[in-house]
Amino acid sequence: MNKIENLSQIHKIAAKDIIVKYPLDGKPIESFAGRNLENSIAYEVENKNETAQVINFIIPDSESKTKAGSDTALHKTFTDLIKEKVWWIAKY
Repeated sequence: MNKIENLSQIHKIAAKDIIVKYPLDGKPIESFAGRNLENSIAYEVENKNETAQVINFIIPDSESKTKAGSDTALHKTFTDLIKEKVWWIAKY
C-alpha cells in the first residue's frame, strides 16, 4: 500500500478504489508493511469531486461497520487526506 502524500496520487483515485485509514488512533507511521490490520478500516471511494476537492467514502462491507471509530460514510478534503498522514491507497 502507498501512503497518500500528494495531490498527484489523489488525482489518480477513482470510484470503487479502496482507501485504508491506518492507524485508527491517528499517530502516523512510515510503512504499512507487516502492520496489524485490526487497527485499520477500509473505505471504498463512492465519488470524487475535483472542483470541491472532496472524496466521499463508504464502508464496502457490513463487517467493517462494527470496528471502533469507524463511520459508515465519510467525506474528506484532498488536503485532509494528505495532512492527516494516516490514509493509504490499497487499490486503484
